[in-house]
Amino acid sequence: MTTYATIMASRGYAVIAMNYDYAPDGTYPTPVIQMGEMVSHLKSIASRYGLDASSVIVGGDSAEAQIAAQFAVVNTTPGYSEATGIPTTSLEKPLKGV
Repeated sequence: MTTYATIMASRGYAVIAMNYDYAPDGTYPTPVIQMGEMVSHLKSIASRYGLDASSVIVGGDSAEAQIAAQFAVVNTTPGYSEATGIPTTSLEKPLKGV
């Protein structure tokens, strides 16, 4: 994520790199849930840092990209959250990008 985050920051984006639990401690879907917790936390502190919480892009390299994609599906595909048991994250607007 460092390389990806550095590139995005150099282009003017506010970047937050999250930590997540690795296997075997963090079994699926723990990292996807943790991304939701991170986005919720971001929303709660956004005004303190001058961030637009209604304009969120999630991404990453390798495993982080997979987690971001799954987070996006959970939060944008009706019924997927219920089918997988992964909670959705309250977003003011849909994700700006993945």
